[in-house]
Amino acid sequence: MFVDGASDTMIVIDSSTGEIIPAYLFVCALGRSCYPYAEAFPTKANEHWIAAHRAFEYYGGLPLILVPDNDKSAVTLADQYDPEINKTYLRWRNTMMLP
Repeated sequence: MFVDGASDTMIVIDSSTGEIIPAYLFVCALGRSCYPYAEAFPTKANEHWIAAHRAFEYYGGLPLILVPDNDKSAVTLADQYDPEINKTYLRWRNTMMLP
């Protein structure tokens, strides 16, 4: 599953108050499936990034491999061959998936 956070914020309007709320979009897709999942969150904090993986429920299972783009919520140091994965994200991944 390929995962990423959109770099620009989007605007969500609270229908009851009219308040304009900035939001960050989490997006993911199963490779070659053309079957995307997207969800807006108020921040890119680790807890929101991890919560966005409820995409697993949407897809009905766990992927064998997660491929995060270089979003700081997932990747601390970008490198083409050996990226450094955010420690919180890595710990969470290890509890959710097969080694």
